[in-house]
Amino acid sequence: MPPASCGTVPSPVAPRERLNRTKHTLGVGDAEIDRALSDGGLSHSDIDFVAITSTQSVGLLTGLIDSFDILLTPHPDDTTLSVISQRVKLTPDQISARQQFSVRPALTGESDNFGTTLFRSVFPEGTTLDWESFNTVGWLDNYAAAPYWIAESGLDGLANRPAQCLDNLRHGFHLPVTVRWRDRELPACFVHHHMAHGAACYYRSGFDSAAVLTHDDFFSGTSYHSGLYLYGDGHRLWPISPNHLTLGMAYNFATDMVGLGLVNGAGKLMGLAPYGDPVFFDTRLVGNETDIPERFGSDLWTTWSAHCRQEGERLGYDMSSLANAARITKPINANIAASTQLLFKETYLAAVRSIGKILAGGGVTTKILCLSGGTALNCPSNSRVWREGPFENVFIVPTCVDGGLAIGASLHLYHNLLAHPIAASDTPATAYLGDAYGDEVLAAALALDGIASEIPDDQAEAAANDLLADKIIG
Repeated sequence: MPPASCGTVPSPVAPRERLNRTKHTLGVGDAEIDRALSDGGLSHSDIDFVAITSTQSVGLLTGLIDSFDILLTPHPDDTTLSVISQRVKLTPDQISARQQFSVRPALTGESDNFGTTLFRSVFPEGTTLDWESFNTVGWLDNYAAAPYWIAESGLDGLANRPAQCLDNLRHGFHLPVTVRWRDRELPACFVHHHMAHGAACYYRSGFDSAAVLTHDDFFSGTSYHSGLYLYGDGHRLWPISPNHLTLGMAYNFATDMVGLGLVNGAGKLMGLAPYGDPVFFDTRLVGNETDIPERFGSDLWTTWSAHCRQEGERLGYDMSSLANAARITKPINANIAASTQLLFKETYLAAVRSIGKILAGGGVTTKILCLSGGTALNCPSNSRVWREGPFENVFIVPTCVDGGLAIGASLHLYHNLLAHPIAASDTPATAYLGDAYGDEVLAAALALDGIASEIPDDQAEAAANDLLADKIIG
């Protein structure tokens, strides 16, 4: 992640994909860090604490950053309270052994699974790296858990489990470590994936308190690695419970089922859905990864894919069009997309109602809901949650996908762990400002392309007139 100075606003996000032109690219390197520091008006010497996070089960590619090492021991200047730091004493090899998907074997031909497809898409340069000399550090996924989390529960069961906001759980989702970076040793901490998702959303919402739901496409819902329910109040952010959803994973696999590919296809499935009818939808499939196995004896995706195929054959669909990208709008593909979309909306809304009941049962009242994780990109679902859910206001952070985890880890460290209050001047995050460019940079770019230009006296009025004349503005 781009390090953030505790004592200043976290540096602007500088997504690596904008520099190396690879969608959802893996890792962070010197170019992104230096750009973020420059945009934030900071230098390396201004950094006094580093927050580090990662996608679940994926190690840290520290070799992308020059003169950067991670020591799995707390720094003497670390002041964060960690309920696990005394219990978790692991070497990098021990942490690496816990990885479900390791980058190196996926990119060097040592293994061939979903990780191979994914990592070759988001880290293509990895196939040519000298992995014998390239530095990596294992990642820690398992942090703290409340005793009552051990018993997995369906969405209705979770709804009947009153919120227990335990102070120690606020400090149970990070591990203090030490960073050696450019001849300095700095206090640092690992921050759990979904804690970073939650912090990225809540602390950028502009609200004083809020319910928070995070969920993405992790493979298993039998832990908190696929998503959390949280509650934010002031500078504090509590994990309330895992939600045990596998909705994101099922949605992603459905994109592959209809021929849109396993990686980066979810948005296309959402776009395909209006071309079909949700004829395969079944209310019995609304639930989390406790509900579905109890009803059907298998996970959501196995159950859903078998259900769609069986219903398609029973109803006489042309199954030869299934998974054929050239025939993507044929009824079997379009109707699976529409049915998957409806399943998503119904399940997500049920999860939102569940967290509302959890908080109400614990005497916590809030009218605000924050959503994060990749599933929060599902616009029709978000609209449904706002219209029909138990919350009056719904905030979705623009960088709700893993590209926003760096900011979330920094905010978790700054506010939740170091107890800095949220400034009254903080405003909600926006996706529409982009980078700032000075007049000289703009003039040079226009001159390079030979474009005639002028600066109107009233730029807002000029833009409005252009819109009225059906012209394109930016």
